[in-house]
Amino acid sequence: MTAVAVATPSRLCTEAAAVAVAAGGNAVDAALAAIAVAMISEPGICAPGGGIFITVGGAGLDPVAYDGYMEMPGRGLASRRGTVRVVTTDYGGGTTTLVGPGTIATPGAWAAMGEAWAGHGRIPWATMLEPAVDVARGFPLPAAAHSYLEYTHEVIFGSDPASYAALHRDGMLLAPGDLVVVPGLEESMRRLVDEGPGDLYTGELARRISTDILRRGGILTLDDLTEYRTEIRPALTHDVSGWRLVTNPPPAVGGAALVAMMGLLAERGDRSPGTIAEIQREVLEYRRHHIGPDGDRVRGLDGLVGARHGALRSPSTVHVSAVDERGMGCAVTASAGYGSGVIPAGTGFWMNNALGEIELVGDDPSAIPPGTRLLSNMAPTLLLGEDGEVVAAGSPGADRITTALMMVLGDIVFSGESVAHAVSRPRLHVEFTATGPRVAHEPGIDPAAFTLPVRSFPDRHMFFGGVGVAARHADGRLEAVADPRRAGDARVIR
Repeated sequence: MTAVAVATPSRLCTEAAAVAVAAGGNAVDAALAAIAVAMISEPGICAPGGGIFITVGGAGLDPVAYDGYMEMPGRGLASRRGTVRVVTTDYGGGTTTLVGPGTIATPGAWAAMGEAWAGHGRIPWATMLEPAVDVARGFPLPAAAHSYLEYTHEVIFGSDPASYAALHRDGMLLAPGDLVVVPGLEESMRRLVDEGPGDLYTGELARRISTDILRRGGILTLDDLTEYRTEIRPALTHDVSGWRLVTNPPPAVGGAALVAMMGLLAERGDRSPGTIAEIQREVLEYRRHHIGPDGDRVRGLDGLVGARHGALRSPSTVHVSAVDERGMGCAVTASAGYGSGVIPAGTGFWMNNALGEIELVGDDPSAIPPGTRLLSNMAPTLLLGEDGEVVAAGSPGADRITTALMMVLGDIVFSGESVAHAVSRPRLHVEFTATGPRVAHEPGIDPAAFTLPVRSFPDRHMFFGGVGVAARHADGRLEAVADPRRAGDARVIR
C-alpha cells in the first residue's frame, strides 16, 4: 500500500481517500475518491452537476492539466436565452447572480475525472467511487455548507420542490449535522459506477438531465452533453526561486493569475503587506479589464502570465490536495458556481449556475457560442522542488483563490516557511467595489501598511479561502494541512 497525504473539505472526503489508498490507490485515486464525495455532500458549496480542474505532476511525470470545466450549452436551439431569476444575497458581503434552469451550463466534472483516472489511476473505477455511493444514501449537512445556505436556502434553493425538500425539515433549514437525503442521488451515483462517467454524457443519466432541464426552460441539450470533451493540456509551469510552479493553463484564468502574482513577488523581492496588496491590485485589475468571456481571451491571458510592473472573480468551490510517498501530486478543484437550485427529475443531482455568474460570463451569455469553455478562477497547483519535494495546494473562494494561494505558496517559496505556518498566517485580498479597490485583511496585518481603503475582519474568515495542502518533503516525510478558516480535514493515510 502506498502512503498518501491528503487535505480535503471534510472527514467524509478523507475517509473516501483512505478507502482508495487501502485498495492500493495512489495520489490520483485518493484525490478523485475524495472530490467525488465533496461534490455530492457539500450542497451549495459544490454540486455533482458542475465542473473541475485536475493537475497531476511529480514522480517523473510530465505535468498535465485536465480541464473539465463547464461549457456553454445550446447546440441546436434557435434561442439560447433560458428561464432565469435574479437573486441578491448578503453572502460574501453582497452578491447578485442569476439562478434557475436557464443558468445551467454543460457539466464536465465526471468526464475529466474519468480521463484522469484512466491516465493515472491504479484501482478500479468502481472501487474509487464506492464511498461516494455510500454517502449518496444520506450525509450530515456540513457546517460550511450550512453557512452558505443560511443566505441562499430560500432565494436559490427554494423554488425547486425537490431541492427545497432535501434541505428543509418542517419548513426550517436543516442544522449542521442533520441528515441530508436527496432522492435519486444514490441511483445516479450507482449508474456512474456501473456504466462509467459516459452515462452522464451519452446514457440514461444524460437523457434525464437534458429532458428535464429543457422542459423547465433551460438550454442544456443532449447534443451538448454528447459533444462534451475533456481538454487535456500540458500544465502551465513557471520556475521561481528553485521551485517549479505547476497549475492549470488558459483558457482558465486562475492559474495564469497565480503565475503572474508569483512572478511579480519574485521580481520585486519584497513581501511586505503593502507590496502584496499592490501586486494583487495590478493582476486583478488587469484580469478585470483584459480578460472577458468573449474576445481574444488567450491573448489576454498570455499577457497576464507575462505581466510585470506597469502592465497591469467561481464563487463556491471545493478542493482536494493529495501527494503520495512516490512523489506523485494531484490537486483538484471543483465548482458549481452559486448553484442553480435545480435538481433534474429522477437524478438527485444539483446543477451549476455557471451561466448566471455575471462576473465571469458578462451580461449576455447567450452571445457565447455553444461549446465555449467558460471562465474560471480555479487554480489547483503543484510546487515541485529540486530535491524531490512535492506540494499540492488549492483553495475555494472566487478571485480569493489566487490571492490565498499567492500568500501561502509565497511563504513556502520565498521565506522557507513550514506548510502549517504558511497556511495559518493572516491574509489580505484586494477587492473591487463601486467606489474603487480596497484591501480586506485579517487580524495580524497593520492597516497602516496600505495606501488603499481597508476592510478589517475581526477574526480569520473563510472569505480568505480555505487552502488545503499536501506535501512530500525532501526526506520523504509526508504532511497534510487543512485551513482553519474552513471545516476541512487533513491526514497522512498509511
